[in-house]
Amino acid sequence: MDLVGSMILANYGVCRHTTDFLSHIYSYFGYDNSYLFTYHPTLHIEVMNHSNQFLTNYHAQKYIDQALDGFDLFSKKEIHDSIIMNTIEIKIDYLPSVEKLNHVMNIVKSKKYEKRVHILDTRYHAVGEKIDSHTIRLNHLGLTHTDFVQKECSFFTYYGTSYHRGRHLLHSYDTDMNSDLLQSIIYHEPKESDTEFFLNFKKNHQKQLNRVSENFKQLIKKT
Repeated sequence: MDLVGSMILANYGVCRHTTDFLSHIYSYFGYDNSYLFTYHPTLHIEVMNHSNQFLTNYHAQKYIDQALDGFDLFSKKEIHDSIIMNTIEIKIDYLPSVEKLNHVMNIVKSKKYEKRVHILDTRYHAVGEKIDSHTIRLNHLGLTHTDFVQKECSFFTYYGTSYHRGRHLLHSYDTDMNSDLLQSIIYHEPKESDTEFFLNFKKNHQKQLNRVSENFKQLIKKT
């Protein structure tokens, strides 16, 4: 049970709600957009540098790619492994997922480029690129994660958004991750006007924010 939205504050179902919110914003500004439902493997990777040399995200990703070479991201078994390469240790913790549709992100048709779409993941603050018709690589600060768009789905709509529409946009257009990384607001300092807008919004709605916070604390105590 969602407990009247309180689970969102506990970090559950975040992607569903932020993606839906962002989709409404894109639609308001006239962008052709949809949801993109994926299987997001539950994979936690820790890179341990046992040398004194600085390790960039770029080089760390190379070690991660080597460690994951041949790794079964659809395995039904829980996996905990440690791989040592030179002075770098890669710890891998994988948890199997019963649901093969466990994540959702936004896919938006570009207005500037006729044959391009943008893939944006609000939950993991990442942008994505299409590898093939059902594989997406997400990139956050130089570190990547692979998601899979399922070919079959037991439902057709989610909050009025067509499941197949997002898949159609992915199949019909290309992506350009390098361009998206450079232009994404995720990788830019917030503008002064944006910060001012946020502070004013918080000030004007502080009473409601306090009420939600207090109700959530009381609910947690009861449960």
